[in-house]
Amino acid sequence: MTYQERVLAKGLQFIKASGNITPVEISRYIEETAVILHPAQKALIEETIKHPKSSMMGDVTQLAWFRWLIRLIGGRKIVDVGVFTGCSTLAAALAVPVDGRVYGFDTCEEFVNIGRPFFKQAGVEDKIDIRICPAIAGLDCLLEELGEDSIDFVFIDAVKHEYLEYYERALKLVRPHGVIAFDN
Repeated sequence: MTYQERVLAKGLQFIKASGNITPVEISRYIEETAVILHPAQKALIEETIKHPKSSMMGDVTQLAWFRWLIRLIGGRKIVDVGVFTGCSTLAAALAVPVDGRVYGFDTCEEFVNIGRPFFKQAGVEDKIDIRICPAIAGLDCLLEELGEDSIDFVFIDAVKHEYLEYYERALKLVRPHGVIAFDN
């Protein structure tokens, strides 16, 4: 049975299930049939789940969606505000071309260091520039370094009460038709 046939069979089973489909069941179905992760991503996710603050990790389907979206828009320069262990950073680095760049900002080097071996395992460590600093200051520096309209995709998942500040800077950084995405 081909991959497509297995997905179709699984989908038909899912559709025939009871009419009381929950968001958890939908997420599980999507993860089982549509989410394809790099082995380094799977390993980093498993490592992150062990962490006491694992709830800070983005949803697995979200990570797959970001990879797809970054490729769709031809993303080459990405910003990840709030790296944590680097699951979203790794997803972005896997999506950009060889000469692409992912700029990440986080204030906790201990969290970021969890992800570094997995960046190397995936062969994308040279595409990643993580800066340990408050995101507002980091975004200001990036604006000075790269200028306006220089970033293709910005993902914001950090200190919630600073979202407006991040957004104002992201608007300057993102090119026309670029994407700014938020978590929570």
